Amino acid sequence: MSKGLATLLTVISLPFLLILTGLAVDSGRAYTTQAKLFAAVDAAGIAAARAISTGASKTIREANATAAAQKYFNVNLSDALSQSSPVLSNPTYTYDADDNITIDLTATADMPTSFIQLLGFDTWPVGVEAQTIRRPVDISLVIDNSGSLEDVFDTVLERSKKLPEQLQS
Repeated sequence: MSKGLATLLTVISLPFLLILTGLAVDSGRAYTTQAKLFAAVDAAGIAAARAISTGASKTIREANATAAAQKYFNVNLSDALSQSSPVLSNPTYTYDADDNITIDLTATADMPTSFIQLLGFDTWPVGVEAQTIRRPVDISLVIDNSGSLEDVFDTVLERSKKLPEQLQS
């Protein structure tokens, strides 16, 4: 009698055990997908913050930042995310009185499920958000005009004029 009862309980509990196992596997995959998606969004935010200072007008700077964000997002996507059809939404830019620029990014992906498809869930939605703040920087450069640099002072002066351009790139 106990052999038959054990078999019956195993047969009854087997679907629930399979569902729990599938949920554990698919939730682990969703967590990994979210981590990889966040890494790509984080890289996109850093690229946008760097590119927002390039351009003659606010519209051009924001377009440059959006293009840089999309480029870095695409480059940093791993092959594991390719089946999830990840999408980076357009960044939003907020300007405050201190000339800080806040860049908010959001990305989503629909990860295909393996086991919980049996329950009717074909995809698992994954989303991440990131925020980057670009703060203005004031830099002072002091050039030695003493006799020790007399021979090369003109070269130092010319190269120092290129410093702001080099710092922005």
